[in-house]
Amino acid sequence: MEVLFANTVIVFICSYLGSYKGNYLSKGIEIEGYRKFFLLIAILSLCSISGLRDFVGTDYELYSTIYYRLATTDISVSLKDYNNDLGFVLLCKLLGFISLDDRIFFIVTSLIINLLFYNSLKRYATPFELAVFLFITSYHYYTSFNIIRQYLAMAVVFWATKYLISRKFITFIVFIVLASTFHLSAIIMIPVAFIARRSFNISTILILIITTLGAYFGYESIIRFGVSSLNVERYKYYIDVLTRNERSSNIIYFFVWLVLTILLVLFRKKIIVKMKNYDLFLNLYMMSGIFQVLAWKHNYLFRLGLYFDMYGLVIIPMLTRIFDKSMNAFVYVSIIIIYFIYSTFLLLRGIGGILPYQWGF
Repeated sequence: MEVLFANTVIVFICSYLGSYKGNYLSKGIEIEGYRKFFLLIAILSLCSISGLRDFVGTDYELYSTIYYRLATTDISVSLKDYNNDLGFVLLCKLLGFISLDDRIFFIVTSLIINLLFYNSLKRYATPFELAVFLFITSYHYYTSFNIIRQYLAMAVVFWATKYLISRKFITFIVFIVLASTFHLSAIIMIPVAFIARRSFNISTILILIITTLGAYFGYESIIRFGVSSLNVERYKYYIDVLTRNERSSNIIYFFVWLVLTILLVLFRKKIIVKMKNYDLFLNLYMMSGIFQVLAWKHNYLFRLGLYFDMYGLVIIPMLTRIFDKSMNAFVYVSIIIIYFIYSTFLLLRGIGGILPYQWGF
């Protein structure tokens, strides 16, 4: 536990120092050099804890086995078994040429996921250090220890959001297709290119509510149609899996999402003045609510919602920039305390199998 706390503190402080906006000179050396140094320390800390772990995470042994199988099996056989995960197969095969030790797999996937998330938060979020803190304490960071293929896809999607912002829809879709070669679920983001850019208004809330209710009560029909339309034999078993009564909705998580969404909507006019493309990120974040409700039908739907929940990392920190100085500080500290308690609670409950943490060397 101490290692994880130390990592959180190091990443938070170094991200703060690395995002310092001063333009002063110190002994002839520009502060820019110091910023890059601290950012490097932060990303190295993130990747070290994630990539150098040993049997940490409920899916650790599964991915270790998958990596060895894909790295040692003839590529034609691997592609036959994983015909819709071409990117993941090729990544494992490439790494297999370097080493069959599964540590290289965890190190490289950790680098890809954390570098893309960290770079994207640096581009989109203010204050940056709070966004990175939320990346860790909202459990996105720890969840990436397990569902690695999906987080590889999510990292690509998150990074490619810049093309959605600049209205380069074709480029955005190309990267979504690329992300889907790591995990097919990324395809769900393609309709987003045509929905998320709309301006936020009362109709957005009504559409969200109607969509949620329709998806909840028409759940089985939608699942059967969606899986069948993929026309992939290997995914047909998902019809039975996803229509089982396996609920996993986290009421605490949903309550936090609901409160934050209400605040983000109520203070929209203040935030939009300070943040370009706020409506885009708000629309995306609100969509995660649909999947949190559907998680009452099956736990896999919660995982799909992570594609949208990650955009909250960008806009939640803006709640610390819209009041007077003392109130902003209060909100800032409150967010840190609430999310620190939340992540500690999940860690101690054993969610994701992150504890006890141990190094892989």
